Amino acid sequence: MGKIDDIDEVNLNGELIGSTGDMNTVPIVFNRYNEWAQLRGYYVPAGLLKFNEDNLIAVRVYDGYLGGGIYEGPVGLVRQNKYREFWNKKAKN
Repeated sequence: MGKIDDIDEVNLNGELIGSTGDMNTVPIVFNRYNEWAQLRGYYVPAGLLKFNEDNLIAVRVYDGYLGGGIYEGPVGLVRQNKYREFWNKKAKN
């Protein structure tokens, strides 16, 4: 999901697949752990992605201060081996 300012929840076909930060404490507590700066990478559980059908990805974002939303990529779906390759290249730079 790239980087999201400040916190997020990501659902695929109605199922939560990942989150950074805690939507339940908003707006009292946010950005406690610099959530806005974390690169998100969430796994899609086996069987959740529908092949040859429509799939719905919903991203819920809370922004507590100034600009918000998805502000840096990459954003997309990739196979796990490609995700590892991405992180290996990033670690070398």
